[in-house]
Amino acid sequence: MAPRVLVIADDLSGAAEIAAIGARYGLAAAVQRDLIDCAASPTAAAATGLPAAEQKTGGVLVIDTDTRLLDPDIAADGVRRAIRRVRPTDFDLIYKKTDSVLRGPILAEVEAIADELKRDAVLLVAQNPSRGRTITGGEYRIAGVPLHKTAFARDPEYPARSCKAAELLGRSRRRTPSCLSPASELPTAGLFVGEAENDDHVRDWAGRAARSMSTVLPAGGADFFAALLERLGLAASKPAIERPPPGRTLFVCGSASAYTSELMDRARREKVPVCPMPQHTAGAAALIENWRADVCRALDTGGRALVVIARPLDRSPGAPQRLQAALAELVARVLASHDVDKLMLEGGATASAVCRKMGWNRFEVDGELASAGVVQMRVLDALAGIGRRIYIKPGSYAWPEAVWQG
Repeated sequence: MAPRVLVIADDLSGAAEIAAIGARYGLAAAVQRDLIDCAASPTAAAATGLPAAEQKTGGVLVIDTDTRLLDPDIAADGVRRAIRRVRPTDFDLIYKKTDSVLRGPILAEVEAIADELKRDAVLLVAQNPSRGRTITGGEYRIAGVPLHKTAFARDPEYPARSCKAAELLGRSRRRTPSCLSPASELPTAGLFVGEAENDDHVRDWAGRAARSMSTVLPAGGADFFAALLERLGLAASKPAIERPPPGRTLFVCGSASAYTSELMDRARREKVPVCPMPQHTAGAAALIENWRADVCRALDTGGRALVVIARPLDRSPGAPQRLQAALAELVARVLASHDVDKLMLEGGATASAVCRKMGWNRFEVDGELASAGVVQMRVLDALAGIGRRIYIKPGSYAWPEAVWQG
């Protein structure tokens, strides 16, 4: 029987990315946002969230706790609720998915999970060498550039002010994180960042974690998760989806980063109309209705539209949440009046806001679209959403060429 795998993620794009890796390695893959139904099940068969036939052959369930932007104590409570009734012996692997550049209340979450599962050590390998993201000598670099000198220094919620991995993680009340070189042995207790600058280093850490699965909580990014699946005897067997099917396409970008400008430039080159959020307010009903009309005209005319926030970064309390709520309201209104075959959601916060607004909580993963990190999923619940195909990717990844081809 194929292994049964449980993953706890802190945002929806990361959850989708990890589930798609499971699909790549031949596992039935599902994403679950509704913690009540998922966490209430004491057995692995019920907790997988997968159809009965797939439960018999194993699979991967990824729970999105949507805790990336929460206070550490609140985030810790959220992950505890997600796994409180999980029996570790029902799963071959339990993994904590974190942001690949160490954003979010990571220490609070991994400590909460380690306590619930009675794990003495946490091994965190968040960086993805396959994407040029490495940690060496305690320093996080992207394509050789220190993290605090990249665009992540301007992240609206977690600006990188250092490239030191331990500093990026912050302080823990009980465990002080320390970095281990690839040649180090994994201690039996503590919280450790496994340094890695290439795929071999990641695979070595996966081997050490696999030998101590009953006492070590593995945590981190996509590369580490894939290496752990290989340690379970799996091999990549499902090819990427070459291109999405034809049909009306709505791109939704909730980021206020510099990447948004690049995305808008690309959309214009591809003759995709850009429909920015009105500048003066995030919530006035009349302005949102006018915005909806602009988007619908674009879809009627050319079958494609890009929705963006496209305004200066606002660091006032609650501003990101207000903007995401307005964006989700816009998408809900468009979907109520127009058929959209492909809903392209960029960034975990954006995807979560839209899915929450639409009442979409359960998803089946079809696979990765052309490149790792861009995921095609189908909605499994909500009368207005069953079967709807959506695409999700992290905000720092680019859309592959295939999505621009109509």
